Amino acid sequence: MIDATTSAVLDGVYEHDDRHLETIRGQARQLSRIVDDLRTIGRAESGVLPLRLAPTPLAPLLSDIASAFGAAAAATGGSIDVTDPADLAVRADADRLRQAIAALLDNAIRHAPGTPIVVEATPRPDGVRIEVRDGGPGIAVADLPHVFERFYQADESRDRTAGTTGLGLAIVKAIADAHGASIGAANVTTGGARFWIDLPGSAG
Repeated sequence: MIDATTSAVLDGVYEHDDRHLETIRGQARQLSRIVDDLRTIGRAESGVLPLRLAPTPLAPLLSDIASAFGAAAAATGGSIDVTDPADLAVRADADRLRQAIAALLDNAIRHAPGTPIVVEATPRPDGVRIEVRDGGPGIAVADLPHVFERFYQADESRDRTAGTTGLGLAIVKAIADAHGASIGAANVTTGGARFWIDLPGSAG
């Protein structure tokens, strides 16, 4: 796409104006994101993704992420609520964990616009679960086993329109794997989808 758009501008098919230059820049940025995401996934799969592990309180982390995505959710008529994780903390790379949760929130906003989204952290016997739930249409049964696969897009036309890479949930899996965590996805019985990351270790 970058080559085609650039050639069209140079050949005079498209005018040499800001609109077409912005298109080229957007395509270049998306390509850069794909390269960065694939690098992250590849390093995680090879066991060489560097992590700066440290005790990470979840209350401020989840609150900051929800605030960062609040305007995007509100623009669709939706909302983001964080269930207070009290004094829960995990041993994690805070930046990578933030990246994974942000990907789950971005996914929820795109696929369940205009619905309430809940981010919740709860203690488990062997660690902590971080879950993102939405009130959207849920996930087709045929798609559930594949949602964390790279480039898998259940709604390809919508994702192309949104300019996404199809790597968001694969990034979540890569980061979870690097932390020794497990992930999952399911439909909510009352409607919507839920995604979770189960992080091992102390919940306090």
